[in-house]
Amino acid sequence: MFGGPVLIQLVVIILAAEGAFWRIDSTGKRITMGGQEGLLIHDGGTVCDDLFNMSAAHAICKEMGFEGALEWTFGQKWQIQANFPILLDDVTCSLPHWPSCSYSRNPNCGHTEDVFLKCSLRVASVFQLVDSSGNYITSGEQEGLLLHNGGTVRAINFNNTAAQAICRVMGFEGAVHWTSGPKWQIQSTFPTLTADVKCPLQDWSSCEYSDWYTSNHIEDLFLTCKGSRSPFSLVDKRGYTVSGSQEFLLLYNGGTVCGDEFSNNSADAACRDMGYSAASSWRAGMSWGAYRIALDDMNCTEGHLNSCNYTTSHNCVHGRDIFISCKSRQHSGISDSDSCNERDKMERGENVAIGILILVCTLLVFLLMRKDSQIAKLQETNSQISKLLVKDSQSDERDGKIAKLLQKTVLLKNTVEETEGKTDEILKKVNILIGRSLE
Repeated sequence: MFGGPVLIQLVVIILAAEGAFWRIDSTGKRITMGGQEGLLIHDGGTVCDDLFNMSAAHAICKEMGFEGALEWTFGQKWQIQANFPILLDDVTCSLPHWPSCSYSRNPNCGHTEDVFLKCSLRVASVFQLVDSSGNYITSGEQEGLLLHNGGTVRAINFNNTAAQAICRVMGFEGAVHWTSGPKWQIQSTFPTLTADVKCPLQDWSSCEYSDWYTSNHIEDLFLTCKGSRSPFSLVDKRGYTVSGSQEFLLLYNGGTVCGDEFSNNSADAACRDMGYSAASSWRAGMSWGAYRIALDDMNCTEGHLNSCNYTTSHNCVHGRDIFISCKSRQHSGISDSDSCNERDKMERGENVAIGILILVCTLLVFLLMRKDSQIAKLQETNSQISKLLVKDSQSDERDGKIAKLLQKTVLLKNTVEETEGKTDEILKKVNILIGRSLE
């Protein structure tokens, strides 16, 4: 039989994941997106609210990769809190950055003081491909080491859908293939920062991932994309690559463009290099997200990139970053009748897609109801474990009951994950069918 402390450790292992800071929902699932309140966890334990304030909230959200905190609260809200020890107390930060913070590992709190934290948007997701020498890859059909926000990406749970989504968000047409492993010496110069990338659709906005940190590069991702890629791109506040009909932040190889010597010709040149006819408007201002400044002194005598001089070193600040909107994309050789035929074809494809979505939504509702039922059973089982741990004294009979409940918890979690997997698979097939209907 397991002793009491060992059983508590098993509960923590089942219901939590490793890391410095992270947040979980009421079922113990890790939260990777902003805007959702979660129980704050540090190294497998909760955080007490003594001395905690918004500076600490901002610092911790930024440490987890978000722009900052929206709000924080405290209290004993969920049954799952009883499964975690309280490990951090007296968190105080002089600035909204973790290096300025101090804390105690000798808490004198109860779970009624556990911190719940809601973070804002994640910092922009910047993907890049580099060759064995560290040079950026801007054309397709060349294998490159995949970097995300300056670190390599671990291949765990990666698949073809994720490869397509990432190639597209970088401005390529799509993915050719992907591999993983220790191939190049340059890999050791980067940390591994991202893992567990999951994309139900071939669009980065549908994807989730986990923050990771390791110096082990045996599973680094290598990606080959197809099509040419402009070094320029447009991103919104979430870091997603977007079209240029509205004003967005202009990037060059994943970094911002400084407004020094920037002109209307510069704006036209950047838009045309991305495939647009020209620029509609531009301005300089403070950028969002966590970007480096990648381009400065872009002086163009005409509205084409080959007329421009610029430098990739800078003496600029982010208050001068370029925001731009581009006119419609360039088209050639398309007659009015071709356009009408294309519209008719798209309308037929949309009707097929609507029919598919109606059918699949019914199935998705069933799967989500099933998942909710399973989560409710999982919460009930966790509650039973908590009551046994708190109320009953250690005995073989109690430990036997807890061991059985732990087995039930594992089975329920596996069932929930299986249901989520079926839901993801359905969404992938819907994406493929919709794409074919528009061909």
